[in-house]
Amino acid sequence: MDQQERIAAYNHFHDFVCCYLQNQEFEVNAPKVDDSEFEAELVSTPVKMSNCSLLLANYSDANVWKVASSVSGDYPSGEGSADLGQ
Repeated sequence: MDQQERIAAYNHFHDFVCCYLQNQEFEVNAPKVDDSEFEAELVSTPVKMSNCSLLLANYSDANVWKVASSVSGDYPSGEGSADLGQ
């Protein structure tokens, strides 16, 4: 992944967390920081998503989920499942 792809992936992750997992706290492994520098050791750090009033990702017809046209009440054999319009 190049930097632009990483930023886009983070932005979609941000929007997903803010939409479906509001007020949840996560633990991530981050470099240990002392007063002067980063250290090689990773430590578990609690984080909470911020800026949930904003959508960070770009959405268009090309990248949003669409409902399949053959929607039935009981969804046999995958009917009614979402696809990416491909």
